[in-house]
Amino acid sequence: MRIVGVTRESSAAAGQESGVDSGPTVEVLLEDLLGDRQLTVTRVVVPPGYGMREHDHGDAEALIVAVSGEVVMTSGSRPAPITAGVVVRLDRGERVQLENRSSEPFAMVMVFTSEAGSSAADSASTMRTEPTGAADDSEWVLAGPEDQLGDESAVHVDLGGHPVCIARCGGAVYAMLDECSHGQVELSEGEVEGGYVECWLHGSRFDLSPGRPTGPPATRPFPV
Repeated sequence: MRIVGVTRESSAAAGQESGVDSGPTVEVLLEDLLGDRQLTVTRVVVPPGYGMREHDHGDAEALIVAVSGEVVMTSGSRPAPITAGVVVRLDRGERVQLENRSSEPFAMVMVFTSEAGSSAADSASTMRTEPTGAADDSEWVLAGPEDQLGDESAVHVDLGGHPVCIARCGGAVYAMLDECSHGQVELSEGEVEGGYVECWLHGSRFDLSPGRPTGPPATRPFPV
């Protein structure tokens, strides 16, 4: 794991706080480090208190571009705080783990080289976040084709008897309990806009990433 640069939008001060120089930019890194090889790109959001167990990304190289928030990334025994604007390079087969110890979501864009065929894409598509220290006893359940969901919209699905609202906003997809914590009505019937879903009954609004209400009448968050 090497911190190799910061984004164009990041200030020199932000770079200094992270202990890295203020350059090169992401564009330069993509050109110089990854070259003209085919790339796979995915966006990952790690909620507060969540993380990713130690994992690798196969035979691909990768750049991690931190978009917002802060996460602790560990490679071997070396933990490092990664903040918005910092770019990290991961070598082939390198094993890393993530922990979001802050109170805000951490968003990152991951760019993989694809020499290993579909391995990078498979790795990206199966990543998931989980509560830090939680046992890995979950299983995947097919919810439906992604193209049934337009941007700024939500759909209701029943997964094993559990009502789930799946929403897309700003290109990211979220799954949550389809029940307002105040009015016990389906959130999937409400409006999705600007990173929030609004209950159609009493107007409660929830932040899609951590699931927290932004104000009354709802006061309790829901799992995302």
